[in-house]
Amino acid sequence: MAKTEKKQVSRIKSKKKLWYTITAPKIFGQREVGEAYLTSPESALGRSMKANLKDITGNIKDQNANVFFRIGTADGSVLRTYTTGYELSASYVKRAVRKNTARIDDYVLGTTKDGKKAVVKTFIVTRYRSQRSVRTALREKLRELMQEELSRNSFESLVNAIVTRKVQGTFKKGLHKIFPVKEVSVRVVKLQGESPSSTDEEVMEEEPEMAEEEASVEESSEEDQDAEDEDSDEEPQED
Repeated sequence: MAKTEKKQVSRIKSKKKLWYTITAPKIFGQREVGEAYLTSPESALGRSMKANLKDITGNIKDQNANVFFRIGTADGSVLRTYTTGYELSASYVKRAVRKNTARIDDYVLGTTKDGKKAVVKTFIVTRYRSQRSVRTALREKLRELMQEELSRNSFESLVNAIVTRKVQGTFKKGLHKIFPVKEVSVRVVKLQGESPSSTDEEVMEEEPEMAEEEASVEESSEEDQDAEDEDSDEEPQED
């Protein structure tokens, strides 16, 4: 009689997945900004994510801005993040400019109080059309004010000051002494090497050369607008 062979069934033990809560940094009250279903919290470390500012603050006026985080530490079932950037929507920036006004874009690279390299992109909207010399003076003054804010704030506190519009109010007050200003806003602030629009696990680094090239392109396009504005200003007005 043939012996009955016993088949050995190997069982593969699979790790059990659990839900983990993702929280915002302290400047946003450590509010919950998402969840992750993971086998291990360590697998989430380094991942980036985006949240609409309105969903964090509960203020409808913040719906035009997004905040970017990266998961830094795991504390039990809680994944804690740190801020990597802030960005205004392109549609908001476009709506801010009206007829017979001037938009002035600028780009600043500086170091925060806690030693982090930060990239800041700002824009000014004047109440009236202005000459190139005025716009140059406004841009230079804004750069000076922005560098002061970078040197006196950590990156987290800088983002908080931008979110609460404290920085913008200070800038507007300083620039108004030069020329009537309708709005001063920070459209992008990010840690150097971070890409605000990306929420992939691996965030591509932005090369410094590319950043400088982008700034040059912005300034060139603005100079073209300056030339058009000056031509319009020189046209004789009818009595």
